[in-house]
Amino acid sequence: MAESPYRGMSKEQLADKMHEFGGGTGPEPTHVLAMLQVRCVSDLELALKSLEESQNKNAEASEKLAGRVFWLNLALTFATVVLAVVAVLTFLRAP
Repeated sequence: MAESPYRGMSKEQLADKMHEFGGGTGPEPTHVLAMLQVRCVSDLELALKSLEESQNKNAEASEKLAGRVFWLNLALTFATVVLAVVAVLTFLRAP
């Protein structure tokens, strides 16, 4: 099969070419439209893959943060209990 003359064109160039053809239904406009659709779908696939990678990174960061918040809550609870015991003992020792 022969190499397409539209293969290296950007989406904008392909859209301009479609405009030149007037959006007709002949073989040339149909081929340009197909190339434009393939290019758009390819860009969408790349964007979705990038979005998925970003979501995975965010999920990992969220898990890490949740672990740190858990341990911080545990430390604060322990400190509160210790201070409450000290306060009660101080109150009981007062004359």
